[in-house]
Parts: sequence; structure tokens; C-alpha cells
Amino acid sequence: MATRKLIPLLIASVALNYSARSQSPTWAEDVACIVYNNCTKCHHPGGVAPVPFMSYEDIFPKRASVRAYVVDRSMPPSPALPGHVPFRDDNLLTAEEIQTIVNWVNADAPSGNLSMAPPAPQIPNEEEIVIPSSVIQMADYTSQADHSDDYRCFAFETNFGEDKWVTGIEIVPGNKSIVHHVIMYEDANDIVLGLDEADPLPGYTCFGGVGDFAANFVGGWVPGQSAQFIPDGMGILIPNATNLIIQTHYPHETAGQIDSTKVNLRFAENGDGLRQIRVIPLINHITSIANGPLFIPANTVRTFHAEAVVLANVSIVSVLPHMHLIGSSMNCYAVLPSMDTIELFDIPEWDFDWQLAYHFRSPIRLPFGTRVIADAVYDNTVNNEHNPSSPPQNVSAGEATTDEMFLIFFSYLNYQAGDENIVFEDAPPLSAACAVSVSTHEPVRTAIRISPNPADRRIAIATPWTEYLVTVYDAFGRRLLSSHNLTEVYTGNLANGMYLVIVENDTERIVEKVMIAH
Repeated sequence: MATRKLIPLLIASVALNYSARSQSPTWAEDVACIVYNNCTKCHHPGGVAPVPFMSYEDIFPKRASVRAYVVDRSMPPSPALPGHVPFRDDNLLTAEEIQTIVNWVNADAPSGNLSMAPPAPQIPNEEEIVIPSSVIQMADYTSQADHSDDYRCFAFETNFGEDKWVTGIEIVPGNKSIVHHVIMYEDANDIVLGLDEADPLPGYTCFGGVGDFAANFVGGWVPGQSAQFIPDGMGILIPNATNLIIQTHYPHETAGQIDSTKVNLRFAENGDGLRQIRVIPLINHITSIANGPLFIPANTVRTFHAEAVVLANVSIVSVLPHMHLIGSSMNCYAVLPSMDTIELFDIPEWDFDWQLAYHFRSPIRLPFGTRVIADAVYDNTVNNEHNPSSPPQNVSAGEATTDEMFLIFFSYLNYQAGDENIVFEDAPPLSAACAVSVSTHEPVRTAIRISPNPADRRIAIATPWTEYLVTVYDAFGRRLLSSHNLTEVYTGNLANGMYLVIVENDTERIVEKVMIAH
């Protein structure tokens, strides 16, 4: 397991200080639904996870490992910390769920009355888009990933005869045990067809992209993901005569195994009136990086800053950050013309193996003139266990695994009044018996506001509580301040950097990362 950085460790440890239940949780009453709702979608026979979590008997021998993984938040995989803006299908355990698992394991994982336990979810073997409008399927391909990963692209001419509006995408790996993730693009150029034809094997080698920067992101698949259905009234445009490309990632040590991934597409019968979801790499290492070029000399740690101005009135529906193996962390926020700040995501420990798209629960309005700001840290030293070179070598921007990128793709709509009131629902749980569980609780943090963030000379604290304690820690875990019922904290004497602000009462605790930037 990767060594976790101090800040996420501190957040995890602080979050675990909720008062324990008067009696130990049991599998049947408390833990089964947490596991079924958050773990079983990967941990099932034929799934990508190494062991199944389909029953009490499955998980009991692994209980100590489960506790360790959930406490440091490496599982379920969701590298982004919870922020001001909630994610749809966020894959995050709440502090209550983590504490329930910890208390359960500490009590030696009692089963409870197994006859009252929810039944194991039925993992569907059938595809969700039963009658697709179109099916794109790659030829059988034998993974070449022996000692290094194999990234393979497969290009297809569509010949639909007219523009199509996609309202459903279902990417079906042919061999889930070797497919790490899949990304689908559309590209009007024929460059990708030439790359495919020139390679003697099915498809062609690719990494980071498909070999043409003009390609547009359409959709993707990561372990545990089901079909993606576009919200009502919206669609993804596939122009007539474009090409579709499937990029598939096969991890190392899968050489010799065969895959034939396919994509089921559902089209709108009539695209008139649909709102188009577009995707743009607004933050990138070519046009928006402020202290480029993207170059990380051997044995150095470098931070790059990028800014871009939104030149339209838009509603952001999701973001997809991207770096390679030297990447260490990334965060992104928006500064509105009103000077209000919206934290879009914060990934304190970049995980190359879990490059997820983050879908917002409601569209985020970014008015014309909004500044989108991102910082990315790259660790090109021996301390980075993912460094592909030993000893470290100079790294610059490029497509190869040993190169680097700084990209954030934004999926957006042209803004319409009322977008802020749209709520995108989570996918239903695997187990119908677990439709209501602690995993559906909204984070308490929505009732607390700590602003502005980033801050200069002071931060304001708004809370519905009458009695509470405010504590401030620096990045080294040193307590700088602890006082009751503060509504404002003076920060003018603090050095630039990241701090933790904790607001708590007798039953609840909110942990907020605040950037001080004078």
C-alpha cells in the first residue's frame, strides 16, 4: 500500500473520533450493507478485485485488512477528498461508516443473526442496454503487458449516415480480470485509422491519448462502473462520419490473456432540443500552465500552476484530471467574478491506477470571466515509489508512460437558468435490501461554511451550532489555535500553505482544508 501523506492521515484519524456505539456493530445489522453498497461491485466472482466480498464468511478472514484500507481511505478507491461540492456516486465512505467498520473489527467482527442479514446482491451478467442502437466491438486482442502496462487503442469508422445523440453508454470489458480501465473518444480525423492499420496486431499502442490531440472524450469505464445514462434532456453529439476509438489499459503481468471489449450505445430517437454536453481540456500543460514548460528534472519535486478563464456562461457537470506516474497531487478550484471560491476537487495523493471522473451532484455554474485554477505536484525522486526510472531521469511532457501530463477535462453545458437546481441521482445500490443505509447520508459538512478558501488575512466560520470548538493545525500536525464559538479566525500571521480547520461539537466533527495565500 502506498504511504499516505500527513494531511489525509490526519483527516482520517480525526474523522474516527466519533463516539462509538454502546454495543458492537454486527455484520447482519450494520456492516453488510456498507460492504454491499461500496465494495461488492468490484469484490465479486469475476470482478477486478482479488477476493469476493459476497458474504460474512468471505470478509471475516480479511477483516483486519478491510479496517486498514478503509481507515486510510485507499479503499473504496476515490483519490479525491470530499470537498464543498458533493460528487454523484462519490465512492466515499462516510466517517460514520468507517467508524462502524472499525468498531466491528475491534470487537472481532461479530456476525449477529445471519438469518436477518440482507441477501448478497445479484451481480448482473446481462448487459444493461439490452437493445443498443449501435455496438462497437474490438477484435480479440492478446495482452502484451508482461513487465510493463499495455495501452491499446482500437479505431472504428462509424458511417452512421447522420449525426447521432448518445443518451447511454455501456462499456463491456471482454475480460474484466485484465482490463483496468477503458476510455472512449470520437475523432473526425482519420489519423487514428492510419495508426490502427499500420500496426500488425489488432489496434495500436497508445498512452495518455489516442495519437491525435483533436480527439474528444466521450465516456469511460472503471472497475465497478455500470452503464452511463445521460440525464434527461441532454446528450453527447457524435457527428456524422466521425471515428470512434476505444483506449484499453491492460496492467503488467497480464500478458497472454485475451480481451474483446465492446461498447453498447443508445441513441436518442430525435436529438431536437437536447442540450449538448461538451468536453474540453480547459486546464492543460500547453495553453494554461503558468510556470511551464512541464519539465521535472531528475531528483526534484516541482509544483506547476495553471489558470484558465471561462469565456462563456457554463454549467460544469464533471471533471476528469489526468497525470502520469511522476504525479504526486492535484487540486482545482474556481474563482467566480464575485470573488467567491468553489473547490472543485482535491487529490492529495495522486493514484495513477485510479484516474476517475468526478461527477457533480448538481451542475456547477461558472459565469463568464470565472478563473479556473489548478496546482499539480510532481515527485521525480527516489521517494516516489511509482517513479518508472531508477535512478530518476529528467521528465518532460509527452504521451509515454515515462513522460508527464497536466490535464483536467471539463464536461459542461451552456448555462440555462435553473441549472443549479438540477440534482443528478446516484446509481441504485447493488442490493435492493440495502437501498437505505448509512452510505446514503449526506455529509454533515453541508451545514458548515468556512470561507474564503483560499484565504488571505482571515477566514469566516458559519455554523448552525451555538456551542462548538474551532481548532487549527498546520501541515505538520501542530495545533496552532483552539477556541470555542469563533466566527472568525485571523490568518494574516500564518505562512502561505495548507492548514486544517476543525469545527466540532459533542456529536459531530467537520474537517476542512484551507489554503492560506497572501
